[in-house]
Amino acid sequence: PLKECKVATTASFTMASTASTTTLVLADGEGGFSDSGNSFTQDGVSLSTDERILIKDGVNSNGAGVNNKWNGIYTVGDLSGSTLTLTRALDFNENTEITQGSFVYIDSGSTNSNKSFIVITDTSTPITVGTTEIEFSQFSVGGLTSLTSGAGLTAAGGDVSGDVTVNIDAGQTDITSIYNSSL
Repeated sequence: PLKECKVATTASFTMASTASTTTLVLADGEGGFSDSGNSFTQDGVSLSTDERILIKDGVNSNGAGVNNKWNGIYTVGDLSGSTLTLTRALDFNENTEITQGSFVYIDSGSTNSNKSFIVITDTSTPITVGTTEIEFSQFSVGGLTSLTSGAGLTAAGGDVSGDVTVNIDAGQTDITSIYNSSL
């Protein structure tokens, strides 16, 4: 897995500038950036400088139309200027680092909190960062996307506490065991 991201996008966004292979530059009002508030908000979360964001829904760069070639993991730049620069994260900015099956956990957000997203782009032919469309899909083991609290588990705000391991049979038709280290 890749280092976790604070949030992930929930929709594509438009920016007036032209994206580069390594950066996206947002002006005031673009993609959740506010220069007057020195803030960048995605999925209901205000991000800080150096936090990571998964851009997974495409970017419309300079009126060229929404394109997934700008998708990836970015770090947030300085929030005090008239523009905000998002820079591709060092562990996800080279052609060889972006491979089918790479996945990232999302820590926060109204929609994407506690979810993981996986690269589904076929990378059997090597990709070219900034040219190849990079597609992500939410994934989970055996189709499990959420847990509901019951005896031995507690839940608050959709989060279930404790370490939970779910074992699913080879046919992915039955849960064979559930282990919670808090029990």
